Amino acid sequence: MPPTDASDSAQATPTASDAQDGDVRAAIDTFLADPANGDPQKIMRFANESPDVLVVFRQSILEAEGAPGDLRALMLAAFAAGNVRSQLEAGKKEDMPVAGVRAMVAVYKKLQANKPDLRVDLYETYAAKESDGTLEAFVTERAKKE
Repeated sequence: MPPTDASDSAQATPTASDAQDGDVRAAIDTFLADPANGDPQKIMRFANESPDVLVVFRQSILEAEGAPGDLRALMLAAFAAGNVRSQLEAGKKEDMPVAGVRAMVAVYKKLQANKPDLRVDLYETYAAKESDGTLEAFVTERAKKE
């Protein structure tokens, strides 16, 4: 049966943006489930190029002294993944740094499970703040520094 009005027709026809959103959602899910085997480049490309999201990469939130470069790259992708996923789920183009940091904590814990001696002060702080329920206020305050 054909659509009866323009709104039905618009909902029935997927757009290129919808396909990209679906692709990046799958990439995010895969990456967050198994960071070592995900596609962080796809997530970063989407975060930087998509007109559907706004991700602000703040040094005050992301700069982790003592973290090796490969770990920093994974954590940057984790931040982007959480931020992008929250925006797509909310249907709102608005930077969501707390969601990004929560994804960083989840990835950090997964990496630690495979490498128990992994310790980076900033990520440890975020994990502790998440555990005690103060992460949102902490990240919001840090975001104001830039």
